[in-house]
Amino acid sequence: MKNDSLSMHYTLAHPQDYGIAPDHVALLPYSRELEKEQEKRLADHSKTADSIHPLFWRKESRQLLSLLQEQLALSGQETGFPYYAEPLSPSSGVPTNLPVLLAEYTFRSRQDVDNYLTLLSQIPAYLDGLAVYEAEKAQAGLFMSDSCADKVINQCYSIMDSQKLMKDTHFLNTTFSERLQPLIDRQLLTREEADSYEKKNHILLLEKVMPAYESLGDKVLALKGSGKEEMGLAQFPDGAAYY
Repeated sequence: MKNDSLSMHYTLAHPQDYGIAPDHVALLPYSRELEKEQEKRLADHSKTADSIHPLFWRKESRQLLSLLQEQLALSGQETGFPYYAEPLSPSSGVPTNLPVLLAEYTFRSRQDVDNYLTLLSQIPAYLDGLAVYEAEKAQAGLFMSDSCADKVINQCYSIMDSQKLMKDTHFLNTTFSERLQPLIDRQLLTREEADSYEKKNHILLLEKVMPAYESLGDKVLALKGSGKEEMGLAQFPDGAAYY
């Protein structure tokens, strides 16, 4: 949770109530080194869960522990397939999902607005990390097919529509203003402060987010042709096992 501020914001309205006090806003980019650290943490968590003896626990707690142990075990098996995941899936991947998550990011306080803008500023590094992952997938012979690559490239070039962004009519402009209004109504922001936030959002979308999407599209285009299989996981070594 601490390493993924976007997911935490959607999961917990008040993370401090659960003993989570994040000291930074993070949208961590992919790196193989970070993945290896996560794998080690996963193994440690699994050992901890397996060491718990729920003899005197209530039925509900025993069920929760069982579910947790199963999830940790499955996640542990998944680490044996580091390049089978597809974060750029044309149907449900990052290029299409990230803008939707941003558009629905709830503003409960001024701090939420500041955190949101910080997340926007981190999108270039985040998408660069995905491009690194895709390059590693290509080296492993597991890159997507050309037909999927074409869809992803088109998404990267079209979702952040430059004309709409410049005119402030893109949905990431309009929804931002809509989400600020309740804070104004509750007198948590003045109209002048909201105007300042809207300008910052406008600049970040134009100068950070849009170029980051175009750069990702360029990098996927450069990798196009690396994928040799058109039939998905079933054609890859251990594809069925991963599925």
